[in-house]
Amino acid sequence: MEYQVEASASVNYILMHYSDLCYDDNGPDCALRLLDAFDEAIDALTNNPVRGCRLADIPSKYRAAPFWEHLWLVYLVDGHTVYADLIIDDRQNYGKIFMR
Repeated sequence: MEYQVEASASVNYILMHYSDLCYDDNGPDCALRLLDAFDEAIDALTNNPVRGCRLADIPSKYRAAPFWEHLWLVYLVDGHTVYADLIIDDRQNYGKIFMR
């Protein structure tokens, strides 16, 4: 069974931010490798959305899957749709994002 994956505007914005950093720091090949890694993670979620894990400080409805050094795709599964809601950097205090 294949799942549909929908990426939020936040995911796209954060991905572009990190690809710009890769480009500035290491050149266009690095930025392209980051985007390819993200595409591979999305493709993997279409077939196996439970492959991710739970992370501390993130509500239990979410799962996370690493796709680049220090970067995790945070998503939830609802029926046959995977909602990619956020990209987090594990070097930062990501728990405060979910506190309200």
